Amino acid sequence: MGLFTKDVKTMNDLFVHQLQDIYYAEKQLVKALPKMAEKATDKQLKQGFLTHLDETRTHVQRLEQVFQMHGAEVKAVNCPAIDGIHQGSRRGRRRGRGQGRAGRGPDQRGAGRRALRDGTLWQLDRLGATTRPQ
Repeated sequence: MGLFTKDVKTMNDLFVHQLQDIYYAEKQLVKALPKMAEKATDKQLKQGFLTHLDETRTHVQRLEQVFQMHGAEVKAVNCPAIDGIHQGSRRGRRRGRGQGRAGRGPDQRGAGRRALRDGTLWQLDRLGATTRPQ
């Protein structure tokens, strides 16, 4: 179902589509965060990823409850925003391998990868923040 397509005819259709979109994003985070924690070398960063993973699992459970309360099928739909962020992150990691064009050493490349990872996590978190109770 796409936004502004024939599949979205009512406000209810839009609501369910948004739930499916958010559900997709949270499920993607549940898959990505353990990998990020495993690769983190900083203890605080690793713990941050694991804490975020626990919170995200709770979000997934809450979304499943909302689907059930609404009488809608628990289903995820692809979210181009999440896929784009994830794809950009993967491209950045691939670029970070090996010696940089400017001859940067491993410390500088590692810092760049950490910044990219942190930026990607921030983007994913901001996308999900609009759906979380404050």
